[in-house]
Amino acid sequence: MGIAVALFDTPLAGERSLVRTFTAMADHEIKPLIDRGISFDTELLLCLFRRTAADIARVRDFCDDRYGLSNRRLALFGVSMGVLQAAYSFTADGLGERLLGAIGHADLQSFAKSWGYLVLPDLAASPLGGMAEALLERVQPNLKPVVKLLQLAKNLKYPDEYAWACNPMTYIERVQPPRRVRFLVGASDRIVNIRDARACARRFLDGDCYVVPGMGHGTHKWGPLFVDHVRYFLATQLSDWRN
Repeated sequence: MGIAVALFDTPLAGERSLVRTFTAMADHEIKPLIDRGISFDTELLLCLFRRTAADIARVRDFCDDRYGLSNRRLALFGVSMGVLQAAYSFTADGLGERLLGAIGHADLQSFAKSWGYLVLPDLAASPLGGMAEALLERVQPNLKPVVKLLQLAKNLKYPDEYAWACNPMTYIERVQPPRRVRFLVGASDRIVNIRDARACARRFLDGDCYVVPGMGHGTHKWGPLFVDHVRYFLATQLSDWRN
């Protein structure tokens, strides 16, 4: 028996991108929303997480209906922000027997802290941030989405009701063995904090985190390419399902 793989684009990504530049840069992707006066806040982020979870369930049902793939051995895989989205489906909705994540982890609150380099989100959400936003709107409007992202990161660091609801770790008590969680992170990653990733993995009853020397956030300083590490990671985590 082999392993089937289903890929789909999450909201604002790939074919569902609003900008069609396919850079995967978050500030580029949300600019059309900002231009239309739509707030990219924690309430919208929760909608995106719920939409992604519904899409994952729909993909699973499609594979069952079309190809008869109804086996319970379902693993969810994500990269970077995709780890959080897959983790939400895994913990909140109970989808999948395994959660596999590369260059990311499942704790939205701690991820927001490391993504914003600790102080920047607080600065962006302060009165100085409001002044900077007004100034950028006049002199360099293309940077305004960056301020919005940092403001969002601040609200994730100190969660409101929506941020609390979209943090996968809020639902961790729903994850019981034999369901397992594995993360792959790089020792040279400036966005994902290794200690946070390890701490997140330890909170699961069957969780672990592997750190790759020389690997960054989708990059590498030496050794195999990022995709080679991910390929090996997936192969080792799923090989026991081949029989």
